Amino acid sequence: MKIVTIDFETAKGGTNADNTSACALALTTIQDYEIVRTEYFLIRPPSVYFEPGNVSVHDITWDDVKNEKSFGELIPEFNRIFEGAQYIAAHNAKFDKQVLLRCYAYNNWCDKNRAQVIEETKITGDQELSEELNKRWEAMSNPEKAKYSTFDYRRFNFICTVKMSRKVWGKITATDDEGNVLVEPITAAVVKNNRLPVVCKSLDIPLVHHNARSDAEACAHIILKAKAEVELGDENFKMDNYTICQIPSYMKSKPKPASLKRKRGTKREGARQAGPGPGRRGDTIESLRVQLVAMTKRAERRRCGDTIESLRAHLAAMTQRAEVAEGRVRFLSLPLSALTADERHSRKMLKSKQRSWLRMTRMR
Repeated sequence: MKIVTIDFETAKGGTNADNTSACALALTTIQDYEIVRTEYFLIRPPSVYFEPGNVSVHDITWDDVKNEKSFGELIPEFNRIFEGAQYIAAHNAKFDKQVLLRCYAYNNWCDKNRAQVIEETKITGDQELSEELNKRWEAMSNPEKAKYSTFDYRRFNFICTVKMSRKVWGKITATDDEGNVLVEPITAAVVKNNRLPVVCKSLDIPLVHHNARSDAEACAHIILKAKAEVELGDENFKMDNYTICQIPSYMKSKPKPASLKRKRGTKREGARQAGPGPGRRGDTIESLRVQLVAMTKRAERRRCGDTIESLRAHLAAMTQRAEVAEGRVRFLSLPLSALTADERHSRKMLKSKQRSWLRMTRMR
């Protein structure tokens, strides 16, 4: 099995999903869970402008990359490295995945529209042309951009090692005086934990943060250590457990035409009925127990007494919430004739809350 871990550094818009300003890319190849090689590329971005905040992070400037190849010129090299890979991994893979797809799409669009832009504007200088192309690209809508993507992302599963580290080791916060990892139960409030420097320090992985080569290699080491940790607990290590959404939001299919939309108040054909069943809260209780028992075993091996107690409390709380939700589902499935006036009013209010929650979920 072949895995490629990647890490981008960008010239601007560090958190912008529409980023085409990649200035460095490192790719580490893992073959059958052994690190084979790491390849590092400096990339000339479309614009000469480097945001000061980004330069202060990775210390790459225009002078460092002005004589390097553009992303489009390096695409054959990247395709060679990705050839035969089943997985592409990164730490916070959502960002690196978006930069990868956008850079492929942008360079394909430039190849098809370069002659037209030259004809319309009479531009001769390479950098002036790049600036004009970049300006037109940024003015395009997302659906128009999506049409130019030449990277066949459906051939790969994208793995996020942030998600992997949270599932395998829990919420990593720090190490104690003896160097032991302090692990806490995973909660919905976890946002900025399991950052790459924290994970690498906890697992004794060497790291020069925001150096693309070092970051990509560290990501590869996290995968190998996670595999060893999971197999130590007599469990099978499956990469598919740590994937992120396959299709990015801007490349999803267009909305259905009005003629195919379901009228309000009508049930969709084959719609699932309310009540316990596969994927409902009833099954969730058992799956929670299995996951948290595995986490407790790992905590016991690390001799984290406080963590074991907090895991047990977490299991009890989650089980109680799941049982309450299961009772709510049963209540909603009762016929109206079996309810009192107060119970009917309660059910009406509960269904109203459910509809509001669904509307909010679709708006996200």
